[in-house]
Amino acid sequence: MVYVFLHELKHIQFSSDPDNRPGPLEEELLCDDYARSFLFDKVAIYSKMSGDDLEKVVSKRAMAVALASFLIFELTPPEARYGTDSHPHFKDRIKHVLDFPALKPDENYWLYLGSILLTKLRLLGVNPKGFWFNTRKQFCESVYEDFSNHAF
Repeated sequence: MVYVFLHELKHIQFSSDPDNRPGPLEEELLCDDYARSFLFDKVAIYSKMSGDDLEKVVSKRAMAVALASFLIFELTPPEARYGTDSHPHFKDRIKHVLDFPALKPDENYWLYLGSILLTKLRLLGVNPKGFWFNTRKQFCESVYEDFSNHAF
C-alpha cells in the first residue's frame, strides 16, 4: 500500500506545479518510478541498520511492487485496462514492472510475479502454453507473453 500511496503523492506534487507537469501518460510512469525509487534507493542503508540480508529485502520489496501493480490491474475497470488518455495500457505497466528491478535470474521475485500472472490467466480460463525455461526470470517472461496475448 505504501507503493500506491507514494504513487498518488507524486501526482499531488506534479499538480502543485502545472507549468512543469508532464503529459498524463508520462506522469503515470514517472509516479511509478518515484514510488519505486523511494522504496529502493536507500534499501542498502536499511538492510545494514536492520541486519536483514540485502538481497532478501530487495526481493521482498520488489514482490510488494508487483502485488501493488497487480492490485491496480484488478481494480481497473476492464475497458480502461487497454489504456486511456490519462493511463497507459496495462500491458505496458506490467512490462515496466518486469523490467524492474535488476535482480538475479533465480530470485523468488520472478517466480512470484510469474505466479500472479499465471493465476490470472487461469482465472480467465486460458490454458497457457507449455513453458520451457532455465531460470525463474525466463519463466516469468514466458508467462508474461501469454498474459499479454490473452488478458487484453
